[in-house]
Amino acid sequence: MEVMSSLSNKSNEIENEVIFLSKAHNINCKRWRKRSRYIGIPTAVFGIFAGGSVLTEFGGEDYNKFIVSASAFLGALFGVLDKQLNPSERAASHRSASLQFEKIKNDVFMFRDVRLKSSEFNDPDKNEVIVNQFDKILDSISQAKNNAPVLSETAKKLANTD
Repeated sequence: MEVMSSLSNKSNEIENEVIFLSKAHNINCKRWRKRSRYIGIPTAVFGIFAGGSVLTEFGGEDYNKFIVSASAFLGALFGVLDKQLNPSERAASHRSASLQFEKIKNDVFMFRDVRLKSSEFNDPDKNEVIVNQFDKILDSISQAKNNAPVLSETAKKLANTD
């Protein structure tokens, strides 16, 4: 019974950790999606505006030249930000990590609430199988953490408050 209690307690700790990580990555995903919109929309607007202004440039007025130059500059600036920060890719990587931790949470739940409760710990062979399953969960957590993008401190704080 001590083994079952120990595995159950450790499973609870792991479940809490992966819930936290899933929430934090989900928060980061949402933040990067917003940044993608904040950068992508102005890039398109300034690009369209600069292109349209070039067509009206034939009048030769000075303010048209300023509008064309400013629009082209701002469009290029937002384009560089989009390319360097790559917010849509970052959002996707955080979403993927969040889903991976959700899957691990489900695996831990199944292990703790189904496998452990239905097992008898008198048989050493069964104990070995259960320990191996638990080790696989630990390996999947380690792998998920290694593959996950870095979390922001803000996302960590927000995930803790939920």
